Amino acid sequence: MKSLTLSLVTPERTLFSGSVLEATLSTEAGEVTILPDHVPYIATLKPGEIFVRKEDGSEESFVVFGGFVEFHANALTVLADAAERADEIDVENAEKAIARAREIREQKVDPQSEEYLAAIALLERSWARLSVAKKRRSHTASAPESIS
Repeated sequence: MKSLTLSLVTPERTLFSGSVLEATLSTEAGEVTILPDHVPYIATLKPGEIFVRKEDGSEESFVVFGGFVEFHANALTVLADAAERADEIDVENAEKAIARAREIREQKVDPQSEEYLAAIALLERSWARLSVAKKRRSHTASAPESIS
């Protein structure tokens, strides 16, 4: 079966480098699945999941917090601002961060202030973490409530 080469890197480390059968990513334009021989593709990533199916049939998930993706000649490169393996996510800390961000958001703070914008960014990142962790750790887990 034909495969593609995936490199998932952040400024701190390489999270994955190897052959996969497919990769599904959350982009600003929506979710996209890249298969071997996909047309060349470049997109901006949004906070969310990268799901890969490996040649041996196993699956792996990552949460990313923005960045870029490029596909050309069966090589998929993901340059993530930050990312984690699904099994590295601390669900308890993500839930606490969501609660803290919501508290800040609900205070009478100027919506254009740095504090408010930082709280919204923290909320998005934590929600993405929690969503991926719960989705991948338990097939029966429900997704976290909406960030709105």
